[in-house]
Amino acid sequence: MRGGSPAENLFVVDGFETVNINHFGSQGSTGGPLSVINLDFVNRVNFLTGGFSAKYGDRLSSVVEIDQRMGNSDHFNGKINLSGTGFGANFEGPLPFKNRSSWIVSARRSYLDFIFNAAGLGFVPEYTDFQLKADVMINQNNFFEFNSFGALDKVLSITKQMRTGRIMRGY
Repeated sequence: MRGGSPAENLFVVDGFETVNINHFGSQGSTGGPLSVINLDFVNRVNFLTGGFSAKYGDRLSSVVEIDQRMGNSDHFNGKINLSGTGFGANFEGPLPFKNRSSWIVSARRSYLDFIFNAAGLGFVPEYTDFQLKADVMINQNNFFEFNSFGALDKVLSITKQMRTGRIMRGY
């Protein structure tokens, strides 16, 4: 976003400010190459690149507002995903309340560490993320929303020792 660091960009997910929504983000550098937010959860995105109001604080580069969708309130369904970098699963369904309450959950993990390790590369990225959203409709005008997402990232550094043939891993 115009070359701005994570500190210069604002991410708002369902009305709450989030520091960084990407895997492998680092302060003073890039925001990271992969999103923690599962695209299957996204309902609408508003991307502001300049001229945004004072309610967004002192951000210099951009504001990204992400609104997530509700889960399926009629019946349970799921999806398994296998891509070039990882695998994951999404599940959603109704909550045992009337008034169209629902939940949606996702978990994903990369398998880049297996590929990079087999290729003998000097670094091995590994990431996992999870996401949960529940919407409880109290009545026609009021609802309660629970939102949670998180990620685990690590890059293993591999050094091969010629004499012993052992592999040393450092975190």
